[in-house]
Amino acid sequence: MVTKASNRNVGLWRNITNAKIENLGIQLYPCGFTNYFNQLPLYHTHRYHELFFISVGVTEVATLNGTYRFSAGECFIVPAGVPHYRRDASADGVDLTFDLRFSVFRAADAGESALDLYTPMQNLLEYSDDLVVIPNGGCLHHFVKAINTEHMEMQPFSELKLKAYLTALFVDANRLLFDGERAQVFAQEGSRTVEKPDDLRVAIDFQINRRFGNPPLTIEELADLLHLSVRQTERTILKMYGKTYKRKIMEVRLKNARMILRSTNASVADVAKFCGYSTHSGLIKAFTEEFGITPTEYRESFRET
Repeated sequence: MVTKASNRNVGLWRNITNAKIENLGIQLYPCGFTNYFNQLPLYHTHRYHELFFISVGVTEVATLNGTYRFSAGECFIVPAGVPHYRRDASADGVDLTFDLRFSVFRAADAGESALDLYTPMQNLLEYSDDLVVIPNGGCLHHFVKAINTEHMEMQPFSELKLKAYLTALFVDANRLLFDGERAQVFAQEGSRTVEKPDDLRVAIDFQINRRFGNPPLTIEELADLLHLSVRQTERTILKMYGKTYKRKIMEVRLKNARMILRSTNASVADVAKFCGYSTHSGLIKAFTEEFGITPTEYRESFRET
């Protein structure tokens, strides 16, 4: 009998855990924060990165660049913002993977002598527009499984154990990615040529979903990524979505805010920061104007249903 191995459905983690390794900061997230493409219903993308370890069997991952098959013992990352969907090649419906959702940031209080673990990891994940395979990533199995287990059980000292496991995981991942064989990045470097309207909409969704937080993606930056003028970009967004760029960004922020409020106990201030608001009052004002209730009232009403 095969034991179900995934922790995908644990959406009520009590803490969003942070860990610091030299100048690299790691933040874990529960499930949620998913942005679905209306014109590609199977595909979705996340604000966070996803690390997958294949425990048993075979799993397939489709991206806009192709479909890839991974077997037991293999490990890969889906970078934030990459449109994808995963399916397990399992007739009995057994989940075959462990996964971990995380973001990286530069630790603000790192000393001058700290090893630079942040820059190579951030550059790899930020500029990859397809899957990243961790060479010989099977050795990370123990840490990924242990982190998932601690999040499910939340026993005393779980926070300390989680940070220890995270440290070990990312030190080993960094070594595998950068000290030895280079990571396999399936996509070619550089922006894809955007021609067809459907491709253009996917590209716009990709960039907005990846950069709706801080620092926000400006209309000028988006135009440059699309190889269009600012005016052309503004007109294209208005035609495709029936709304301005500013309005589109706000809707993506509020959609993610609702998902976080439903699935976590994160404070309104933390939700606001994650979703790109400089103050929690900014989120409260936008949320109330859009939905007629405050974020706190929304969370309470959702839990009552």
